[in-house]
Amino acid sequence: MYSNFLRPRFILPVVLFALGTAFPCTIFGSAYPGRSSEQDKYAESGVQSSLCVKEQEDVMPGDAWTVYGEAQKMPAKIRRPNWSVTATTHKVVVVDNPLSDEWILPYSDPVPNTSDRRVVSIVASPGEYEPASFVLRAGTSPLSNVVVKAHDLKSLEDQESIPAGLLDVRIVKSWYQSAAIMRRVAPGQTKQFVSELLLHDDQLVQVDHQRQVNLVRTRPTIYDAPSLLPFTVQACTNKQIWVTVKLPETIPAGHYSGTISITMNRDGLKIQDHVDLDVEVLQQRLLKPAYTVGMFYLGWLTNPKSTSFTGRSKTRRQMQEEFLDMKEHGVDTVGLDHQYNSHSPEKGIQHAFENFRDSAKMLLDAGYSNDKLVYIDWNMNESNSPAQYTRKIDALRNLSISLGYRRLWVYNQDEKKYHQLISQRHTFETVHAFDALNITAVTKASIAQRLKGLLDVAIIQHDTSEHVISSLKADGIAPLAYGMPHSTEERPATTRATYGFSMVRKGFSGIFSYAYQSGYCWDDWAQWGVQNYRPGVMAYPTEGKPIPTLQWEGWREAIDDLRYLATYLQEATGKTDGPWPTWLKDSLLVDSPHVVRKKIIQQLRKEKT
Repeated sequence: MYSNFLRPRFILPVVLFALGTAFPCTIFGSAYPGRSSEQDKYAESGVQSSLCVKEQEDVMPGDAWTVYGEAQKMPAKIRRPNWSVTATTHKVVVVDNPLSDEWILPYSDPVPNTSDRRVVSIVASPGEYEPASFVLRAGTSPLSNVVVKAHDLKSLEDQESIPAGLLDVRIVKSWYQSAAIMRRVAPGQTKQFVSELLLHDDQLVQVDHQRQVNLVRTRPTIYDAPSLLPFTVQACTNKQIWVTVKLPETIPAGHYSGTISITMNRDGLKIQDHVDLDVEVLQQRLLKPAYTVGMFYLGWLTNPKSTSFTGRSKTRRQMQEEFLDMKEHGVDTVGLDHQYNSHSPEKGIQHAFENFRDSAKMLLDAGYSNDKLVYIDWNMNESNSPAQYTRKIDALRNLSISLGYRRLWVYNQDEKKYHQLISQRHTFETVHAFDALNITAVTKASIAQRLKGLLDVAIIQHDTSEHVISSLKADGIAPLAYGMPHSTEERPATTRATYGFSMVRKGFSGIFSYAYQSGYCWDDWAQWGVQNYRPGVMAYPTEGKPIPTLQWEGWREAIDDLRYLATYLQEATGKTDGPWPTWLKDSLLVDSPHVVRKKIIQQLRKEKT
């Protein structure tokens, strides 16, 4: 597993823009400079009208901003197309499939994956979170004070409704990142302008296209608004809107309809528009997947004096909110990271687990099952001494029992060769002696095969062959998929495909992804030129609720795909994991997850007729 090592960072308030420096700096809105003639050579081009050129989003006076990305230059020009929304008009287009690897950028023209229809249609089950999206496009006049408001959806059959408060409306924010893949090839690698963040406050992150950097508001902390704030659509740009419909568990089946209103100012006039939203609620309540849905969580409960926005140091509030966020996205097994240290004999071995105990209890408080507690100590501390390691696992097992967990999973050396793992055979045997299970990630499935009888759960690459997966299961080793992509990559459709139907088609027992967050989450250039991997982020840490990403919503849809599969198979065969009918096997081989789910929904409708 790749990792981002953490080191102290000190961000000093300055009033000059630190272009080309290796570290982020803080600036203030009133001191933010305009562009220079030297920087003009990086200007975007390709537009017909000078009214369309605005290289820099507004930076509000009095706010403090931290600049990210100045460590990596991007000499190539970003070419804007000739804009098709003419004169002072605006346009609204609906996104056909919100989860696509083809980004809808502010300057996309034509806008991919969209149509001119004004109706957004959703099919979902009670208790499900289902996304939809549309794009507001400005002509040569900017759209200011834009207010997008969801309204109650009324049932067409009776007096039931879906309250507007269950429609979460956000902005899809595009910003610069150091690459579009997991690994940084070299410091000279090209920056990428990608769509990723789902914000309520569009001004939390601002983008300077002239210098090709991000500005994150830190005044004095990072937080998003609880609901969507008014925003601006600059001339000749797109603004993608994301809507998540959160259906109550008890909502009756039927068809619900309503609108999402749009009000805005254009050239001094108030303009009104809307998008229609239709929701079909199915009769079936989705079952849990018949698979493990696991994720590494690297946060430590440190309660810092000032909130950290990395993947590591967490306050209680942050950890609580992030556990809830993972649960809402379908995660049922959280691998808790821990840095074990028992070098203080006078405090006792229990002291080494004090913060870990609190984290494990917080998982239960957040509603996770007590089925298993997954313990991860990357350094395998005390493993060189069988006696000390035995005391450690004994204490850990007692801790898990005292909290009410039924099973303990202990992580062994990460992604090591066979000889390295077997050289500490006693660690595997010790874990088994305490009726716990051994789990680790291996670079090759053959390593797991050679550990038959010692390793219980193997985390292996998603592209492992079906034959090897079947062989592992026959040897009593549960294979869990990870990678392709990790959370580093902004590929929501690939994330959905990898961790959903594709995973079960191959025969995996589940998934265990790396990682919810890692490294300096907000700074994609942390340790630039030293760290080979970008930070992995499914949701960005704030003072309170984390900010979701498109890839994170792709993950949730993948898990919902598994829930639809389990629900259908239960109704069709009496078992949540099969046997699969021929039509389903064929569809999983050739169709996208979007199409497979549609076919499953058609079958579920038939079951109720």
